[in-house]
Amino acid sequence: EIVNANMVRALRAVSVERGYDPRNFALMPFGGAGALHATDVAKELGMKTVLIPKHPGILCAQGLLDAPLAKDFVSTLRLPLNEDNLSVMVERSASLHSLAVKWLSNNEVPEASQSIGLTADLRYKGQNFELSISLGNAEESLPDLTEVHRRFYQAHEVAYGYSTEDDPLEIVNLRLHAKGQILPQIATPKLEASSDITKAQRGSIPIWFSHERSTDTPIYWRDDLGAGAVIEGAARFEQLDSTSIVPPNSRTTVDPFGNLIVEISS
Repeated sequence: EIVNANMVRALRAVSVERGYDPRNFALMPFGGAGALHATDVAKELGMKTVLIPKHPGILCAQGLLDAPLAKDFVSTLRLPLNEDNLSVMVERSASLHSLAVKWLSNNEVPEASQSIGLTADLRYKGQNFELSISLGNAEESLPDLTEVHRRFYQAHEVAYGYSTEDDPLEIVNLRLHAKGQILPQIATPKLEASSDITKAQRGSIPIWFSHERSTDTPIYWRDDLGAGAVIEGAARFEQLDSTSIVPPNSRTTVDPFGNLIVEISS
């Protein structure tokens, strides 16, 4: 429960504290132990859906192999966001773009997979923290200042619950994010469809989902479950890299790619 509480606090920091209601999202756990805690954490946050990937324990390693090569280029300005400084922003953006193009070329990133995005760290004058606002593709011209202001007000409304058009804005940094795929992406084969869950069963085990009593919980070997299989109620899913636990008041469905979609009822 202490570990779960720490996880809930961390999730609130990246959801509620940024203006997002976690109840509007699904929770995806990863790591060898992530799926042990996921449903308890989701319930604490009022979330109804948990998506457990096919191999939670090696998801980060898979992501490392599958992710594009990427690098950030930053230029600090700390200037008022107004027409007088627009030329400086354009000049710095062009300079960052030249550096990014050279870096992509030096790393032999195929041109077809290259992507360069530009953002600006903006804030109200006197604020301690900035918001990162997208300015679009770095190869295109910058949006006009009215549009940049609009995007900042919208982001500030989401993050803090209010915004005002009366106070002046500052641009603190220009950030250019360059990326491109250099390795072939990992294929994700579909599972064979099967609603039969009996061949995956490996007995049962008592699990304490509450302080009052334990629940006799069936064990399933996850690799033997087919796409479309549905498990009602409590279950323990075992595999080489992880163990997943779902509570009695839940319904688990295996999707075509082997993910477990857990729907939690109140």
